[in-house]
Amino acid sequence: MPFLIKAAKDSYANDTYINASLEKNGNYTISCEVVSVIPKETVKKVMGGLMGAITEGLKGKKTEDGKDHDGDIKDLDDEFKKEIDKAVDQDAQTSEYLCVTCFENGWPSSVLKQNKSVIAGRGKLKQKLIEACRFAQREK
Repeated sequence: MPFLIKAAKDSYANDTYINASLEKNGNYTISCEVVSVIPKETVKKVMGGLMGAITEGLKGKKTEDGKDHDGDIKDLDDEFKKEIDKAVDQDAQTSEYLCVTCFENGWPSSVLKQNKSVIAGRGKLKQKLIEACRFAQREK
């Protein structure tokens, strides 16, 4: 069941998905995923600012043969902005996912954490998985 949280001035809209399930053997799983959407205009603005910061350091400096960089920098900056406008044609998404599976007595049997980022159709996934390798129970 998603919960929609409206974006504040310094945050982005996100959906939160929470799920719980119970297996026949008594083990259970609880998972939560938060998916945030970053508008493509914001992505373009950030990437443009990054390019501006890179080219700013070259302004006023000369090439090895004594020429100014300034004309080339403006051309490069304009080209970069055009390419960014073409490449970033959809909103970016970030996702955080946490899933905990527990034995019937409440001890965790596995924990999975994932962080995913997708910009312009390309993404990166980081994952950590911790699993119980042995479970022993004392007889009463």
